[in-house]
Amino acid sequence: MSLIASPIRFVSVVYTDLTDFIKYEISKFIDVIVSQYEKPLNMSLSKTECGYAFGAGDSLAAALAAQYLSSLRFLAIDPLSLVIYISRSCAGRKSALAISYKGKTREVVKSAERLRSFGWRVVAITSNPRSPLALAASDVVEVINTDEKLPIGVSSFVATITAIAKLIGAEVSIDILKSQLNNILAREIKVRGLPSTRGINEVIAVGEGSGLVPAYFLCLKLHEVLCMPCRVYPLEEFLHAPIYSISRSALTVVYPSERTNKASSLISILSKLGVPYVMVKHESTCYANIISGIIQGLKLLLKLVAEFNVKTPCYRDKKVLINISTPLIYFT
Repeated sequence: MSLIASPIRFVSVVYTDLTDFIKYEISKFIDVIVSQYEKPLNMSLSKTECGYAFGAGDSLAAALAAQYLSSLRFLAIDPLSLVIYISRSCAGRKSALAISYKGKTREVVKSAERLRSFGWRVVAITSNPRSPLALAASDVVEVINTDEKLPIGVSSFVATITAIAKLIGAEVSIDILKSQLNNILAREIKVRGLPSTRGINEVIAVGEGSGLVPAYFLCLKLHEVLCMPCRVYPLEEFLHAPIYSISRSALTVVYPSERTNKASSLISILSKLGVPYVMVKHESTCYANIISGIIQGLKLLLKLVAEFNVKTPCYRDKKVLINISTPLIYFT
C-alpha cells in the first residue's frame, strides 16, 4: 500500500466492513500529516513554557504525545485529576494544552476553565473553534477535519498529534516520513510464539518512552473494536510486577522508544518464557516513532479483526451503556 502515489482528498467512502475503514484511514495518514503541518498557527509557545497536557480517551494518548514531543515540558495528566486537585499554589507551571478533537469533553472543558481562573494560559487543541473548549481557552490550535466515516478516532488522532508537534516545535521531516511510512506499511506484523492469534483473550501493551503513546492508543482501539481486555504499562512499571501475570493467552506488544533502551531486554525475557509477543520496530525521532507505532498497532488490529471476523465496532452494540455514559463524558 503506497502513501505517495495518489493523494487522498478525504472523499466519502462506502465501507463493506471494518477492515475497509481501517485500511482507508491508514492510507490517509501522509495527506493528513501534510495538511495539518502546513496549516498556519495563529499563536506560538515559547521554548521555556512548561505545564500540563490533558485530555480523555484518544486525547489522553495525545497528551502523552505532547509529554514526549516536548521533552517533558508538558506533563500528561487526566482532566478529572486537574479538576479535583489543582490549586493556585502550583508555581512554575502556568501553561496548559487542553486536548479534545470535538471540544465537548466535559472534564477537559472544566479543567480549562479552572486553570484559566487561576491565571494559567490554556491552549485548546480541537477541530471545532466554536466548541465549549475553544471558548474556555486562551488560544486555539485548530485541528483539520479528517472526515472519519466511523466513530473510531484514527486519522483524527494523527492530525491532533501533528498539530501538537508543530505547536511544540518537534522535529518533523515530511520527506523522510513518507519513506518511513511506506516501509512500515510494507512490513508484516509478526506474532512470535503463537501459531494463530485466535487463542488470544487479552493484550498487554508495553511502551518505552514515546512508545507509550501508540501502546495506549492500541488498547483504546481494542476496547472499541473488539471489546477485548487490554492493559497498558510503561516498560519500567511492567517489569516491577505486572510481568508476573502474563500467560500464553495474553499477547504482549512491546513499543520501544526512539532511543530504545530496555525494550530489547524485555523481548529476550518474553522469548525465554515462551509467551506470545510482538516487537514493534522503532524510528529515530520521537514524532516518527509515535506515528510508526500507531500504524503498526493498527496493522495488528487488522490481523485480529480478520481472525475474529469482526465487521463492525463491538461497542456500538452496547447501546444501554452508551446512553448511560455519554452524558457523563460530553456536552451535547
